[in-house]
Amino acid sequence: MTALRAVIVDDEPLAREAIRLALRRDREVVVVGEHASGGAALAALARDEADLLFLDVRMPGLDGLEVLGQLAIPPITVVVSASSEHALPAFDLEVVDYVLKPFDDQRFARAVDRAKRHARARRDGTAEPPRSPQGRLARGTTPADGLPPGASAAEARRGSNDGPGPAHPGVVERIVIRNGARLATLATDDIDWIEAQDYYAELHAGGRTYLVRQSLHKLAASLDPARFVRIHRKTIVNVRRVKELEPLFHGEYVVFLHDGTRLKLSRTFKDHLHRLLGLA
Repeated sequence: MTALRAVIVDDEPLAREAIRLALRRDREVVVVGEHASGGAALAALARDEADLLFLDVRMPGLDGLEVLGQLAIPPITVVVSASSEHALPAFDLEVVDYVLKPFDDQRFARAVDRAKRHARARRDGTAEPPRSPQGRLARGTTPADGLPPGASAAEARRGSNDGPGPAHPGVVERIVIRNGARLATLATDDIDWIEAQDYYAELHAGGRTYLVRQSLHKLAASLDPARFVRIHRKTIVNVRRVKELEPLFHGEYVVFLHDGTRLKLSRTFKDHLHRLLGLA
């Protein structure tokens, strides 16, 4: 059985050592990288593939949540932190466990087992089983199901062969929209912004909204990272719709879109948006 490749990211050497020693007891896991900063981790993860990520939140420079927010498809992630205050935004980014320091061996082993199950399912292609009994519409697309009567829904899958190929491999250019028995497609270029709604995401396009039966994090992984950026743990924006930014306080901003929509930019995601807008 092929070992799972793990990366450890923590600015404290003793914390990295504790995680490394705990993982050494597991024959299914091999540590392939250790990093003391979010920036170094982001560069390494963009270059080398990893299955598991053991990540601290508070680090100088780029913190752990910013690292996750900038990865299109992050490894299966366990947050290892001295504080519980970041647990909600971490789980919103779909980490599989949140372990508090100092941890005992049993608690950490449970987190590793959970992470391994998710990583194996991702490798085997069983992490996201088909949700619709209605069959495929086209290669890479399936209709959404199970919504209240009259609700609109969409579910994007990678690899749709509608229209020209995407600028970035693996991203979708069109999303199938279902409204009752009718089907249509929405070009991702037409999306203005996206908001998390519990286990769904709500697309805003040209004054209309469409409910997507996916979490915000999974939907973000299928969008072009050069066009769509997370500005809040619950919000993604199309950078082409951004008109101006107005500073608030504590590093936060109001984002004004061309249609007059006002959105909040949290300081956690500020630097990424600034880079895409050429403001860094």
